[in-house]
Amino acid sequence: MPRYIVDLNNCKYRSEVAMKHANASSSTDLQKQASLHVLTWGEGQEGNLWVMTCKINDVPRGVGRHAKKGSAKEEAARQALIQLGLLSESE
Repeated sequence: MPRYIVDLNNCKYRSEVAMKHANASSSTDLQKQASLHVLTWGEGQEGNLWVMTCKINDVPRGVGRHAKKGSAKEEAARQALIQLGLLSESE
């Protein structure tokens, strides 16, 4: 079973904000951020489907839809990892 949520929590990503303001790449470990709200989740339902939105610094990075909430969250995390360039679409 994929563990995209764990991978996302433990990953390092390039902070777009830091790159814009410092003109340098900056790696950030989401789990070690001083702020507890760097990685947040939105949730809702569309009919019988759970809709989970993965947000990093309040920016939506992935959306997952599935009959099971956990599976929708995993898909949202997978999409976020793809958008951050840390996972290929075929994985």
